[in-house]
Amino acid sequence: MSERREKDARVPGSEQSSVPAAPNRLAFLAHASELLVSARTDWVALERLAHLVVPVLADWCAIDVLDDAGRLRRVAVVHSDPSKVAIATELERRYPPAPDAGYGVPNVLRTGASELYSDIGEDQIHATAVDAEHLELIGQLGGFRSAMIVALTARGRTLGAITIVSSASGRRFVADDLVLAEDLARRAALAVDNARLAENIEESERRLETLVDSLEAIVWEADPTTRQFTFVSRRAEEILGYPADRWVKEPGFWESIVHADDRERVAEDYRLAAAGGPEHDFEYRLIAADGRTVWIRDLVFVVRDDDGNPERLRGIMVDVTDRVLADRALRDSRERLAFLAEASALLSSSLNYRTVLDRLANLVVPSLADWCAVDVLEEDATLRRVAVAHADPSKRELARQLIGIRPDLDDGRVLRQVLETGEAVIAPDGIDACGGNSPDPERRRVIEELGCRTALVVPLVARGRTLGAMTLVSVSSERTYGPPDVTLTEDLAHRAALAVDNARLYSERTHVARTLQRSLLPPHLPGIPGVEVAARYHAAGEGNEVGGDFYDCFRTGKDDWAIVIGDVCGKGADAAALTALARYTVRAAAMQARKPSRVLTMLNDALLSEAATRDSMDQRFCTVAYTRLRPTEKGVRITATSGGHPVPLILRADGSIELACRVGTLIGVLAEPTLADRSTELGPGDVLLLYTDGITEARGSQGVFGEDRVRALVAGCAGLEATPIAERIERAVLDFQDGNPRDDIALMVVRVATS
Repeated sequence: MSERREKDARVPGSEQSSVPAAPNRLAFLAHASELLVSARTDWVALERLAHLVVPVLADWCAIDVLDDAGRLRRVAVVHSDPSKVAIATELERRYPPAPDAGYGVPNVLRTGASELYSDIGEDQIHATAVDAEHLELIGQLGGFRSAMIVALTARGRTLGAITIVSSASGRRFVADDLVLAEDLARRAALAVDNARLAENIEESERRLETLVDSLEAIVWEADPTTRQFTFVSRRAEEILGYPADRWVKEPGFWESIVHADDRERVAEDYRLAAAGGPEHDFEYRLIAADGRTVWIRDLVFVVRDDDGNPERLRGIMVDVTDRVLADRALRDSRERLAFLAEASALLSSSLNYRTVLDRLANLVVPSLADWCAVDVLEEDATLRRVAVAHADPSKRELARQLIGIRPDLDDGRVLRQVLETGEAVIAPDGIDACGGNSPDPERRRVIEELGCRTALVVPLVARGRTLGAMTLVSVSSERTYGPPDVTLTEDLAHRAALAVDNARLYSERTHVARTLQRSLLPPHLPGIPGVEVAARYHAAGEGNEVGGDFYDCFRTGKDDWAIVIGDVCGKGADAAALTALARYTVRAAAMQARKPSRVLTMLNDALLSEAATRDSMDQRFCTVAYTRLRPTEKGVRITATSGGHPVPLILRADGSIELACRVGTLIGVLAEPTLADRSTELGPGDVLLLYTDGITEARGSQGVFGEDRVRALVAGCAGLEATPIAERIERAVLDFQDGNPRDDIALMVVRVATS
């Protein structure tokens, strides 16, 4: 289903639809509206909606909604066969859709666009199933014949989605069905939203009563149009010094005591509160009877009539003057915390440590320094300046001349002290800290032109190791450094040092992963007489984790060759171990058995034997396509089998496509796998293509790459040599995903030479 979906498909009207005839349809929608509107809670409305859909429109229906935290929750499942509701629930629990999926419920929630899957074939169900158990659950539900997914949207917000499925009945949904489903969904969404609004209003009123009883606050009520107060509690006189009856009896009294600078903004806030709902919260200043300025936090609730119009405003005014004054006293600290938070995000956004340090230098200029230099300790304990930034644009190029130099610690007493002690130092005379005493006259000239009056040098320390130092420089007497600057800069330097250390660790891990990955692939492809062989491997992600795809090509006899490609479940060290086991087991088995099916059976036995030594829940498996190749007078003879792997394709010289064999069972799952050998003759110009599912399951803006695109792409390669074919396929799949594959890509091209 994921490979052939028709979003918002419009099927020709001549095809049979399950939509009721026009009069019945209107009666159905009217009945639906009556049931939905009468629901007092949103979950009741959704439960009724599911029962409306089944069995009138579908064999089963599921409804998912977004909770307050944005998480997807299934709230209703109805099946024409009640005994299968538990199966549908188990299917969703064990195989939930990926949140970033480009199709299905996540995509409908994200885009608001309906999806129609008019005709779902068995091949699509098999291709979509994650594993055999997944396929079995789908079968127990009755399979999928046709499906629709529509959004529950009300007042511009998407609340959830309805999945409507035809299975045993054999109904086929078309455009008219989708129109009816969307109409029903709109009515249901509005009913759900109204029920939630009613619950929110009741909750707001309960909160109001609680606050009135527990808070030292002014409770009030006012007309939403004129904003004239109709009730004000006695706390108004205690907090502000004005009798409560003045608020009620004197029109415009409240507006007269609002601070002049806040009056226009507050009037607009109240206007928006009356127009929106159900709850608003804002702060402003009132002038007390004794002339004090009192900061008020006003929590406003909108009460509406049966037609949804604002009927009255209710509110609670709380004196927050002490908190506001305290906030002002801490403003500088908050600004520094905000600066550090922003700095952390910026520093951690790159895994290149030189980029991190360049960003660090530019972060402190000009807010903390006029210019800044960052030095790091290399692996050989030498110091190297890797970043310099200056606040004066005219001096930035001059400052960059200091990048790459090796600061002389013998002439930099302050820098040496910071690196040895791991403690920051304020240098009133910044020349020494900046390296202005260097014996190099050119370096002294550059530092003198940059300017250096005072300096602050802080170490870059992460995980107990000093990685380098950062020097902040002031060129005028207006900027001096003190303890608060040391505290802030040390915190910044520590965050930067962690980012640098993480970047270095990531680089090392990436190097190890790539080295290990190379060890799991043949270093070079052997030459086969009369045959061209080419291979491509492209790891998903950023290259810091070992993938599970592998391929191999080796001689099994004087005139026999083995062509192997496979995909191990998982990634990382476990996948690498299983890949090595699979690859070398295949090599050993190929020396003992001639039939490809026998070779894979021996691999299956080895995996099951290895699995017996582990936790029974830790089952590992793989898919493998194995081909035995033997040159003949007219070309080559191949015998192929597939253990759960995409079947190799044969491209004939005339551009036609054939399957090399039939797909069998996964390797490492069953004690007696089903495997079948098939032999074929390849003549000059014929091509054998072996590939992993990273090609067919590649996802891009156009959906899934799929088998159809693979075949069309391969057919267009007729007449090309092996290497150009491999390059064309790899490039096409990468371009389809905008160069960001989510899964590893491996392919092998075997072509019979034409001369």
